[in-house]
Amino acid sequence: SKDMELFRSGQQVAPPPFNDRCVAVSGRCAHACQSRDYGLPNCTADGYILQSSLVWEVSAPRNDSVEVWVFVYLLLLGFAIRIVLLCPGVFKPYTHCRRYEPVLTEKLRFIAVCVPSSRENKCAVLRSLIGAVGALPSSCQCRFHVVLVDDGHRAQQKVTWGNFCKVVSSIPNDGNASYEEYVRQFFQVWVEETKKLSLQNIKDGATEEVEQSVMDRLCGKVVLQKLKKESGWHFMSPQSLKPLEEAIKVLEDDLRQHRVDTHDVQTDDVADWAPKQPQSLALRLHYLARARPVEDERTLKTQ
Repeated sequence: SKDMELFRSGQQVAPPPFNDRCVAVSGRCAHACQSRDYGLPNCTADGYILQSSLVWEVSAPRNDSVEVWVFVYLLLLGFAIRIVLLCPGVFKPYTHCRRYEPVLTEKLRFIAVCVPSSRENKCAVLRSLIGAVGALPSSCQCRFHVVLVDDGHRAQQKVTWGNFCKVVSSIPNDGNASYEEYVRQFFQVWVEETKKLSLQNIKDGATEEVEQSVMDRLCGKVVLQKLKKESGWHFMSPQSLKPLEEAIKVLEDDLRQHRVDTHDVQTDDVADWAPKQPQSLALRLHYLARARPVEDERTLKTQ
């Protein structure tokens, strides 16, 4: 019936869902749909579950078996063998420097810095020479060579290189410090003044004149002014600074000239510079223009 009043055993019931009627009801510590009641092993007589059946001491698992320890020992042994084979220097003591020390150059015969040039203007080549000489290590124990390789065989480039050498030779030495120290002071400031000059500033590949403010930084005028103001060079006598001022002026006039001239490209052209007292400075300057002879199929190729 609609109210399920005449429900009999084996009678068909309405289709799902079945949530509108109760089939069986289970209680605490009891079975459902059973005609007789009997006690359960984990329940008390008054229908409560035994606490000992719910909570007991659980021991945490540990990998302390013999097999595990043997596996760990094999891993450590393999790692130790790997370290010994790949890094033998780890167990051999040796001295090393965390930063530059003059002792690092004791066993070197020389350090060479090459400045190649082909078609750059004189200002661009001078900027590269300033940076190369500025890399001179302090108290260098070996020769420090800066080589200008002029692939264009330009006569005026060689003249500019010679005027640059005169500036280095004219750096004074009043006796309070070594000649090398004064050279390093001059080039340290010179590098700072020229390292940010772009090719547009020095008019490389252009016909315009270099601005006077840029030329003063490039030829060394600003460098000398800063050294007089900040590094105590104002204590030097005017007579000792006059050769340097004249050399800077000659270098500036040379940089203003734009005449293009070339040597005989079929022969080598070499020039060297060294300080008057060879032991006073490790720096050596060189100019090199390699030969480019005319080649044909009947002659031996030299390049």
